[in-house]
Amino acid sequence: MIEIENSILAVSIEFPEYIYLMTDSLQMEDFSSPDNRIIYAKIQKLVQEKEEISWIKIEAYLRGKTKEPILGRLLEYSRGFYRMGIERCLRDNIKTLKKENAKRAIAQEIERQVKDPAVELETIIEIAERGVYISNKDEDGSFETAMTEYLEAKKQDKTNINMGYPTIDKNVGGLLFGELVGIMARTSVGKTFLALNIIEHMANKTDLMIGLFSQEMSKVSVIERIAQLHFGMTRWELIEKVRSGGLNLYDIKRQYEKKLNIYSHIYSTSEIGRIVERDALKIVFIDYLQLMRKTKGRSLYEATTYQIAELKEMAKNLDILIVLLIQVSRKAEGGWEPVTIDMARESGAIEENCDFLIGMWSPALKDGSGAEWENKLIVRLLKNKRGPSVGITCRFDFQTGKIMELGHE
Repeated sequence: MIEIENSILAVSIEFPEYIYLMTDSLQMEDFSSPDNRIIYAKIQKLVQEKEEISWIKIEAYLRGKTKEPILGRLLEYSRGFYRMGIERCLRDNIKTLKKENAKRAIAQEIERQVKDPAVELETIIEIAERGVYISNKDEDGSFETAMTEYLEAKKQDKTNINMGYPTIDKNVGGLLFGELVGIMARTSVGKTFLALNIIEHMANKTDLMIGLFSQEMSKVSVIERIAQLHFGMTRWELIEKVRSGGLNLYDIKRQYEKKLNIYSHIYSTSEIGRIVERDALKIVFIDYLQLMRKTKGRSLYEATTYQIAELKEMAKNLDILIVLLIQVSRKAEGGWEPVTIDMARESGAIEENCDFLIGMWSPALKDGSGAEWENKLIVRLLKNKRGPSVGITCRFDFQTGKIMELGHE
C-alpha cells in the first residue's frame, strides 16, 4: 500500500487542482507510512491556509523531518502522468487505499472476536461481509460532482447497453451501471438460453468485459450452448462437427475471448464481488439466484432477502450491471402459466431490489395448447422503473437455442 500512498501524494502535488480529491476523502491516519503522514499534514495545512502547493515548498518543509530523502522517490510516481485521465487515476488509487485500510480494520476485528470462546460463527461471517463492498464514507454529494459523473457517463456511452430485443430495449431506454435486472422463469423454459442470447448481443455491441457465473451448468455445457447459438446448429450436429474436425472454432474464440469470462463454481455474493474487481468485469450474469452460496444459520427466506439486497449493493458500489436469473415458484405450474411479479421464490425483496424484472413462459408446454404456440415464448417486462411494462412474443428455436422477437402486445 505504500506505493499507492506515494502515488496519491505525488499526483496531488504535481496536479494541485486535484488535491481536493485527496483531502476530502482521506485523513492522516489513512496513510501507514510516517513520512507520508508528515507530507499529508503539510499539504492539508497549505490547503487550509489557501497557499500555493508545489514541490519546492514540500521539499523545504521536509528537510530534517523525515527519516530518509523521499521527495525524489515521490517524483518518480508523478512522471508519466497526463492530465487526461489523471482525475480517474487519483480517484481509483484513493478508493483502493480506503478499501485496503477497511479490510485491515475488518481483519483486526475478526482477530479480536475469535479470541472470545463464546463468539458464534455467524458473527464472524457478518463482520467479514462488511468488508466486501467498501465505499467512500466521505462521498462528495455535491450537485457539481453528480453532473460531472453524468456527463462522463454519456461521453463514455455508459448507457449504450441493451438486451437485443427492440421492444423491451425501447421501453427500458438503455441499461445503466448500478442496476439489477432479474429474469424469472420455471425450470426448462429457456432462461439460460435467453441469457446467452443477450450475452451474444452484448458481446457484439460493446467492448465491456462480461462475466457469466454459471452455477448450474459446467463450462463445457455453457461453451456448447454458446457454439450452438453462434453456428446455428443442434447439439448433435455440433458434437459431430467438433469430433470430425469439420468446425472452425477460431471464429467463436475470437468473438468471446477478450469479452467473456465463464465461472462455474458455486459462489457467494462476496466471492463474486472479489472476482468482479479482480477481473475488471462490468456486466455480470448470474445463473441462478437460488444456487448461490448462502450464509448458514439463516432461514431460506432471510438468506435470500439478504442476498438480493447484497447483489443490488454490489451493482451500485462496484459500478456494474447485474443480470440475475431467478427460479420461480410452483405458481407458474410447468412453465406454461404467465409469470407474475409475485412468483419469485422465497423473498419479496426480489421485486423491491430489482430495477427491472422480466418474466418468461412457454404456453406450448401445456398439453393441448395448440399449434399457434409451437416454438414460441412469451417474454414480459414485469417491472420497469423507467416506463410501462410490455410483453413480446419470441420464436424459440429449441434446436439451436436462438430466441428472436416476433412481435409485441
